Amino acid sequence: MIVKMPLDRQIKLMYQIHLLIQQTKSRQFVQIRMLAKLIGKLQFLKFQFQLASFHLIKLNRLKDRAVRKRGWDAILQLKPTILSELFWWHSTIFKNTPLQLQMKTRQIATLTTDASRTGWGAVLNLNQQEWLQASTWKKPMRLRSSNQREARAILYALRKFKQQLLTVDQLTIQTDNQVAVMNLKRKASAAPLATTMKKICQEAMQQRLIIHPVHI
Repeated sequence: MIVKMPLDRQIKLMYQIHLLIQQTKSRQFVQIRMLAKLIGKLQFLKFQFQLASFHLIKLNRLKDRAVRKRGWDAILQLKPTILSELFWWHSTIFKNTPLQLQMKTRQIATLTTDASRTGWGAVLNLNQQEWLQASTWKKPMRLRSSNQREARAILYALRKFKQQLLTVDQLTIQTDNQVAVMNLKRKASAAPLATTMKKICQEAMQQRLIIHPVHI
């Protein structure tokens, strides 16, 4: 089964985003409800485009701040900070890369990660064998929260075990961090974790891995 946006919806969304790009460049004001309606349409594309949630963060933040200050019936000024997200959406919708749901399972593996203030470690179980990876943080001051450390441990583990995962397409990721599990399941996160979670999803896509996060 293939998931792909219909052509008529693709054309309409590309036009709407192109218009919003031009309005943003000229710092125009738009109705808050209009922006919210467009965000809602883009939300429906999260299933086809796996990184979609990460490119809605700035748009949602702009909308939410305006609603808190002025209410739903007001207008807001578009800011240049959202241009990169609008360009991503325009390019992604233009490509309209289909999502292939039917995959033959080559191999199933389990990755267990853990992190502390000083470093991280991971164990990969594959074909009744275990591989270990561990290291200390090079820049610990940038990883102040346990959520940041756990997310970075998952990212580093995926990169370190890249060679072993070549024959795998179903990967169970076990972690004792509930936030990491929740973020991986919904392919989204709060702003402080967005960059790392996005890189995890990108790494999984590049390796053609389907991730199944589990809390232990």
